[in-house]
Amino acid sequence: MHDFITNNHNAPCFEGWYYKMVTAAKDQCVVLIPGMSCPESKQGNCFIQVGQWPDVGSTKVVTYPITTVWAEDEGQKICIGDSCFTPTNISVDIKDGDKKVTGHVQFNNSSTPKKHIMGPFQHMPKMQCSHSIISMDSELSGQLIINDQVVDFTGGKGYIEKDWGKDFPKKHLWIQSNHFDKDIKSFTCAIADVPTPVGGMQGFFCILVTNDDKEHRFATYNGGKVNVMAVKDHDIHVEISGHGKRLRIDAHGQDGVVLDAPEQGDMVRKLTEKLGARVTVELWDSKTNTIIASGTGDMAGVEAEGIRQ
Repeated sequence: MHDFITNNHNAPCFEGWYYKMVTAAKDQCVVLIPGMSCPESKQGNCFIQVGQWPDVGSTKVVTYPITTVWAEDEGQKICIGDSCFTPTNISVDIKDGDKKVTGHVQFNNSSTPKKHIMGPFQHMPKMQCSHSIISMDSELSGQLIINDQVVDFTGGKGYIEKDWGKDFPKKHLWIQSNHFDKDIKSFTCAIADVPTPVGGMQGFFCILVTNDDKEHRFATYNGGKVNVMAVKDHDIHVEISGHGKRLRIDAHGQDGVVLDAPEQGDMVRKLTEKLGARVTVELWDSKTNTIIASGTGDMAGVEAEGIRQ
């Protein structure tokens, strides 16, 4: 289920759905993040964050009273103010000062992971931050009008995920793209320092889907291992192994949008997300030392918080 969860949790808590939309020409990317913030120390609120690439300086966070959020269809549809979001479409009507966003976008023929991305950790109580991927890759139709500029997403690609809990990890790395050449259809990877009741640990998952729709999954819970992780300036290098295979990941990105992130349910942290980044991924057979699949993806999303080597 990808339902709206925060209604069933006590403060401090947060929840955010993440919609990434890229035009067919790959000349524009828009990110919309509807969510809910419930700190202990003050009144919570709802929000919709709007991020754009290449106009990375135009990020806007529009807040709403907590009473304006509602859910239906067993939590599959959430509405904040006059905007509504589901796993298959968004209808947006945002007017706030110098920012006006209206329109409708449909997410068609979406592909989802075969199993929950967190594996057995989805059942662990009191997780700092939980994660779900709603769509690894969607075909888009429709348009948004942003301050009188029409952004047509028809023929473009989309991606949807969500997070909920109390905090974002202080140290985390996230890379995503579904705009690859050669053998790869979509890819997403997240590595984070995760506090648990018995101490901290490094948790991760990486999913690579090839053009034949075969899923290759590396994760903490299936015996995967992060062997190398280096972040320097605008460059990221990661090597991961598991089940007789290994992944080599190289990402590069510069300009990014600044987004609000939660700390004890309060959206007071700032994170930089690079939306026009590029990532090269190679999947190797460790036994034969040959490449199974490879490709370079552009219009990648990249976050690297608290990790420097």
